[in-house]
Amino acid sequence: MALCAHRATRRDLQQMPTGDDGGMRVRILDLFAGLGGFSLAAGRVGFTTAAFCEIDPYCRRILRGHWPMVPIFEDIRELTAAHVPERIDVIC
Repeated sequence: MALCAHRATRRDLQQMPTGDDGGMRVRILDLFAGLGGFSLAAGRVGFTTAAFCEIDPYCRRILRGHWPMVPIFEDIRELTAAHVPERIDVIC
């Protein structure tokens, strides 16, 4: 299910993966990430960014500063599922 593609229903939200504390643990792959605004907002509602893809070197430097442990891929044309080591719930 991709939350970016349609409006989430109550049932959709009930089926989301949860952590030990019962909170949502939705993992996102942020494509064309820019400076990370989407991931910043998503983090505030409990989502976790699993990886970024951003071609601009300046933006990648900013992303690395704010999310030092999150992988950043350069070129979407070369990105495959094998590159992302973790489960992805939403691609945006």
